[in-house]
Amino acid sequence: MTIDGSILAFTGIVAILTVLPGADMALVAKVTLLDGRRSAFFTSLGICAGLPVHATASALGLSLILATSAEAFTVVKFAGATYLALFYLTFLPQFISPGDNVLAKSLLLAGIHAVLGLVWLPLYAYGIDRLGALIRGARRWLERLSGAALIGLGVRLALERR
Repeated sequence: MTIDGSILAFTGIVAILTVLPGADMALVAKVTLLDGRRSAFFTSLGICAGLPVHATASALGLSLILATSAEAFTVVKFAGATYLALFYLTFLPQFISPGDNVLAKSLLLAGIHAVLGLVWLPLYAYGIDRLGALIRGARRWLERLSGAALIGLGVRLALERR
């Protein structure tokens, strides 16, 4: 069984895009720090659940219009630069060959992206959670140390004779 080269290319590119900092990672970090890893997992699940929706929209027509009209592609490309939800509409068609079942291939690519996201985002949330715990622990020690130093300075000042 041979794997389509476009699927391998897509997987490599989307793996890099998945681990690069962006809106998804910022949201997962925020949720992790505010509500914990469990909430971050469900946030990651929600992010990845939207990928097949975008792939379906891409497959059901807009991709075909974009592939046949350079002007439409240019308009969507610039709109996509300002609104990231259009990313799939311009990204997925590059990995779909003329003989492919557009919907099936789009959903396969979205599935690959979702799996990568469901692996990466919870791992990232775990790291953020651990880092947050380390920072909170260090903060407590710094507060204790600075509190002891202030008490020591206050006692020294109170006992000092002039």
